[in-house]
Amino acid sequence: MKRLKASVALIGLVFALLLTACSSDSVSEANEPATAPTETDTNKTYKFKSSIQAPKEAKLSQGFDAYLDEVEKNSDGRVKFERYYSESLVKAADTSSAVGAGIADIALIVPGYTPANNPLATIESLPALWVDQWTGTRAMQDLYNEFPELKQEYESQGIQVVGNFVLPSYYYISTKDVKSFDDIKGQKVIAAGTQSILAEALDTVAVGIVITESFEAMERGAVDSAMLGFTSSATYGIHELAKSVWKLPLGSQGGVLGMNKDKFDALPDDLKKIFEEAAVKNAVDFHNIYQVEGEESSLQKYLDAGVTINEPSDEDVAKLQVIAKEAVWKKWIDGPERKGKPAEEILNRFVELIKKYDKEYQTNGIPK
Repeated sequence: MKRLKASVALIGLVFALLLTACSSDSVSEANEPATAPTETDTNKTYKFKSSIQAPKEAKLSQGFDAYLDEVEKNSDGRVKFERYYSESLVKAADTSSAVGAGIADIALIVPGYTPANNPLATIESLPALWVDQWTGTRAMQDLYNEFPELKQEYESQGIQVVGNFVLPSYYYISTKDVKSFDDIKGQKVIAAGTQSILAEALDTVAVGIVITESFEAMERGAVDSAMLGFTSSATYGIHELAKSVWKLPLGSQGGVLGMNKDKFDALPDDLKKIFEEAAVKNAVDFHNIYQVEGEESSLQKYLDAGVTINEPSDEDVAKLQVIAKEAVWKKWIDGPERKGKPAEEILNRFVELIKKYDKEYQTNGIPK
């Protein structure tokens, strides 16, 4: 009997040791750091969730999809995107934090929605800088490559900047007939980012509403007007409510193609290069989709709806430039959130780059 008990105890001890060993092996395997990416890893497929606030059929989404398509094509299928539209994954205002947290892997991020997080990046919404989309996008891409401070703002939030985008110039769209600075005084206008400073300088009242909520706000009379482009506004039905568009070239808005930094860092070097090179090509693709196709068809929607299109005078444009430089650009540079940062240097260089690419655009058009 004693021998039997001893045998049972010995068997139990061996079994327990085996369990412990197996458990230890499992824990160490789960806790091992991810294998560092090699220069090429052609056998692995990377799947990412992309997010955009606009509907799938919108020109903004089509421009973003052109970028994702280019990455998928050039990666020979090693990168695939699960695409989410119309805020179905995250809300527009939450996009930045969602990418940093890995809820969305890649998205179009508009710093004007969260200016406190990206004080330098809000340069994208300064007024009266560029008119044409390709010009602004190429200037912005160069700017981010020259000033690491811009990318660092995103990296501190867990976001890797893989590219940039801007939209063509916005105009003053109103439910009333407006064609002068006097006409817009006192109006409540949707203005994002630093455009809110411009709204104040124009004696209007800025209302911070994301574009996805613009139609409802205008329909219920919470706002009179909006600083938006033809394509962006028509996407959300603003042409159905507007009475006039004053084509004063207010400037526009843009942002970054942002990716979760941990997931970008885990990519092999050849795929990282594909993400970044696709962004340069996308400056052309996005322009053709959004400005060439989108602005023309969207303007027609306004005309079909009977909206009056009022052209600004040369004096109006010159006055806007003065207001932009003195009341908005200077205030942006001197803002306390940019204290100790090269804000003025970045803005001056941005202006130079815009002039460079605008001259190229006016002379040769955009590259084919």
